[in-house]
Amino acid sequence: MKKLSLFFFVLLIWCNVSFSGEPSYSENSLNENISEWGWEIDDKEFLKPGKGLLEIYTLELYYDKKDWILKCQITYYYSSSDTYCRMP
Repeated sequence: MKKLSLFFFVLLIWCNVSFSGEPSYSENSLNENISEWGWEIDDKEFLKPGKGLLEIYTLELYYDKKDWILKCQITYYYSSSDTYCRMP
C-alpha cells in the first residue's frame, strides 16, 4: 500500500511539473517578443554604468490564467548592441 501511495504521489508531482508551462519568448529579441509572442511593454528604464548604456524593458503577458513578467536588457556598445531576455 505504501508503494502504491508513493507511486501516486510521484505521478502527481510529475503531472504538475509537465503540464504547467511557461509562455513562449525569444531570449535575444525584444521586437520578436512583442510582435510574434504578444508580450506588452509595461515599463522601461535607462541606466548608464560606466561608458556603456543599458535599456531595461519590463514586459507583461496574461497566459494560462496567470500574469507573467519578462525582463529584456539591451546593452549598447560603441559599434553594436546586445539583447538578452529572461523571466525573473
